[in-house]
Amino acid sequence: MEFDKTLDVVFYNEAIEHIVRIDRVLRVPVGHLLLVGKSGTGKSLLTRFVCTRQNYTVVQINPSPKYSVEEFDNDLKRFMKEAAGLNSKSDDRIDKTVVFILEESSLSDVAFVERMNALLASGDIPGLFEGEDYKLLISQYKKLYNLHNAKERDIYDQFVSKVQKNLHVVLMMNPDNSGFTSRTASSPAIFNRCVIDWFGEWDPQTFKYITD
Repeated sequence: MEFDKTLDVVFYNEAIEHIVRIDRVLRVPVGHLLLVGKSGTGKSLLTRFVCTRQNYTVVQINPSPKYSVEEFDNDLKRFMKEAAGLNSKSDDRIDKTVVFILEESSLSDVAFVERMNALLASGDIPGLFEGEDYKLLISQYKKLYNLHNAKERDIYDQFVSKVQKNLHVVLMMNPDNSGFTSRTASSPAIFNRCVIDWFGEWDPQTFKYITD
């Protein structure tokens, strides 16, 4: 969903408070969000509103019943390269904010959670780029940023720093789901590295505008 910037939109105070929190976190390097609330409370809508207003690039996965860990890894590699400017089509798009919106329902495999935990903790996922993928990454990054005399390790470290700066994760979870509590212990970075914003019950008048 994208918003027409020419529209006049009216938000009540409750929605504005969430918009301000989301916007503030996404403006900060290494700023990640955990939006907690029941389905239909506007978590995704308000996040997309902020991203549209700020010209942030929104990325998501499209899991199917057969969506595999390998496919998830490929998507993560694409998102990280996007945040580092490697998928840019022009120089003025190199340093851009990329917002990875991830619904709790998409974390169907424990391996997905482990990877997100690592990404949030360090901006890197050990073993994600290996072999030809690693060589291609180094080659692309070296060429884009004119680092022809730099060592591979230094180039990769710069890539990770760029990902940390530009890639923002917005996780959306429902506290009523059975797996919510268990993830607190198994995925510390999800709760320690994310600013938590609780979406409670909306005032009826506010909820009308959020859902219309």
